[in-house]
Amino acid sequence: MLEASRQSRIYRASDKQKADKTNRPLTPREVLLRPRLKLFLPLAAGVLLLDQASKAVVSATLKIHEIRPLIHGLLNLTLVHNTGAAFGLLAGQPSILRTI
Repeated sequence: MLEASRQSRIYRASDKQKADKTNRPLTPREVLLRPRLKLFLPLAAGVLLLDQASKAVVSATLKIHEIRPLIHGLLNLTLVHNTGAAFGLLAGQPSILRTI
């Protein structure tokens, strides 16, 4: 008896999965309600906010090339400006090359 009810629950669950796999496009609300996005979007927004806030604080408090130790003898904070592409690649080259 228990086995029969278990199979019927499995059958109902698989029917629901089949019904959910329609060919219609998802609405924006359905996309935003996906479990991964519920976790990812606030996390990404928080990281972006912390990144921009830390850049603002560092730019306001440090002079260019000033060194400030964070963990003495292990980690220093230095303000530099990257004039190139990622990791300073093509620094000093015309801007058209850096944007390609």
